[in-house]
Amino acid sequence: MQVKFDNNQKLINEPAHITFKCPMCDAEISRSKEARVLGKKYTCPSCGFVGP
Repeated sequence: MQVKFDNNQKLINEPAHITFKCPMCDAEISRSKEARVLGKKYTCPSCGFVGP
């Protein structure tokens, strides 16, 4: 089971979440459907990059 975090919320096999690489350091970032739809910013846990 994959457990990831997005805006301090756990994503446990959520079907609409997306995982992508940080544009600065290639760390893996996961975002929920809700965060994407609402346009919430994300922060890379490795390098601190903030994205839209």
